[in-house]
Amino acid sequence: MKTPVKYFLQSISLFTKETASFVADGDSLEIKPFNKIVISPSFFKSFNCARCCVCCQKGISPLVYSKSDVVRMIPEQNKNLEKDLIYKLLTGLKEISIFVNNEEKKLFLYEFNGFRCGFDKLTSGDDIWSCELHMEGLKQLLCFLPWIRITKRGSKAVLTKKPFGYTWAFGCRAYWEKEFNEEQFLHHDLEIIRRLIEYSEDLNLKTYWPEVLEYLENWYKLYKEGKVSFPKEDIVIGSSIKNQNVLF
Repeated sequence: MKTPVKYFLQSISLFTKETASFVADGDSLEIKPFNKIVISPSFFKSFNCARCCVCCQKGISPLVYSKSDVVRMIPEQNKNLEKDLIYKLLTGLKEISIFVNNEEKKLFLYEFNGFRCGFDKLTSGDDIWSCELHMEGLKQLLCFLPWIRITKRGSKAVLTKKPFGYTWAFGCRAYWEKEFNEEQFLHHDLEIIRRLIEYSEDLNLKTYWPEVLEYLENWYKLYKEGKVSFPKEDIVIGSSIKNQNVLF
């Protein structure tokens, strides 16, 4: 199983409600429900991407897409897409079979040689870059995620946000912002959660991602009304007790 495919599946299924098993390329992966599903207070913080393209040039090949992503790529579904870009992306996709809990599903891979996918380009000066896929709303999940982490902490599955440490080979130049960024929260952070819900549905997985989105949307509504501030402790969304999921 290619590493990006494995990370794609883990990102979705760490918040699973039931045991999720995957088989692809002869390799298997199984993820069992965690005792608790939590959102870290750091998720509400904002960061500033330096658009240095360091991570883009490390070559996360292949780009991994799901069924709902491919629907977004079809020109008839989105007439505003740039034609040459979408042709390049669609013609480069390779469909693969993956078995999810013994049910055959499809993923779509865009493989490339070297360290750049070819959708990044220099836009200003010597170090300001843009991504064509990002601008068209077609950036793959793993490129979308940096600084947002879906990880595990003991018996908990955790949604958090944190910078990459000194030893991270990519050399990320992003940095924390001083204030809450509503634009980032609404159109980046929540968009990732919506994508994870779509991917869960594509793969027929029961996850806590809908509950996570509902909590975050409700929190934002109360925040705008001045009724809540930023959380200071982990938010528990769900818990698995004796293999039965109980929502809080």
